[in-house]
Amino acid sequence: MTITGNTFSDAREDLISLISDQYKSLHGVRPRHAYAEMRRMSVAELRSKLDALDAEVVEMLAQERADAAKRDAIRGGAFVGDAAPVNPFEQLR
Repeated sequence: MTITGNTFSDAREDLISLISDQYKSLHGVRPRHAYAEMRRMSVAELRSKLDALDAEVVEMLAQERADAAKRDAIRGGAFVGDAAPVNPFEQLR
C-alpha cells in the first residue's frame, strides 16, 4: 500500500479513504457510522484496520473460488483455478 500524503494528516485521510473504499467493496455501503471512530485512531490502528479488510477480501475471493469449484463439480466440468488465493493488495505495499 502506498500512502501519498505528505503530512501526517494527509496520511491519516488517505488511510481513512482507503478503508472506506475497501469496506464499500466488501459490504456495498460506506462505513459512515465509523468515520468519527476512525478519526480518533492512530495511523498504526488505521493500517491494522485496512489490513483486516484486505484479509476479508482474500477470504471472500477464496470463498468465491470454492463456490465456483462446487458449481463446476455439480455440472461435471473441471475447475481451472486450483491455485491458492492471492492477496491482490500485496502488490500495493
